[in-house]
Parts: sequence; C-alpha cells; structure tokens
Amino acid sequence: MDPIEVLPIELSLEILRNVKTCDLARAQEVSQMWSQVITANDWLWERHCWQHCLETYVKRDRAEGRTWKSTLSRNYGSRHMMHEWLRGRFSHGRSFCVGAGVGCRLDANDWGNILEAELVRPAVA
Repeated sequence: MDPIEVLPIELSLEILRNVKTCDLARAQEVSQMWSQVITANDWLWERHCWQHCLETYVKRDRAEGRTWKSTLSRNYGSRHMMHEWLRGRFSHGRSFCVGAGVGCRLDANDWGNILEAELVRPAVA
C-alpha cells in the first residue's frame, strides 16, 4: 500500500517535510507518483537548504529564481565546509578531504575569510 495514495496529501507532505535530506532525495526515486508529489512541492527542500548551505548562497540563488532543490544541489555542504575550515580542521598539513559527493562551492569572499583565519591561526610547534 502506497502511503502517498492512502494518506491525505497534507499528511504525506508533512511527513516528507521532516525527513533527512538524503531520504527526501531517495523518496523521489520510489515511484513516479512520489517524484511528481515532491517535484510539485519544491518547498520541501527549503529546510535542507538552510541546514546545509551558507545563507548568502541560498539568498543569492533564490534571488536569481532558482528552485529550492536546485539551490540545495548547487550549494550542498557549503555551511559545513566553511565551519570546518574556520575551526582549523584543514590547517597545519592536515589533509583536505571531504566526503564523496559533496559538491560545495565557496566564493571569493569565503576563501578570503578562510585565508584570514589561517593567517591569524597560531602555528603548531
């Protein structure tokens, strides 16, 4: 029994709104109906954008007219990447390695912030 067919659409959308990012992406592959429901309700991706993407990127892409899903796809991981750089995770010879499939883009401003943080970071003895 397909829950999207059985449950009221409002309840199905509320359930989908609260799943993890990877689960929402997988849910879109379940069936043609699930794909249509998720595609028709682009706002389901909004929470994931704010959670995984830098705010400036989300605002820029949305101002350019991109969908929530497209915004997430273009900027996924940017918030985490910036946080890790600024806290020094990749400093002092540590390897710069992020998980496969993370396609985050950082712009010139972000790289400038990272460089400034690296320049003031104390050297390791």
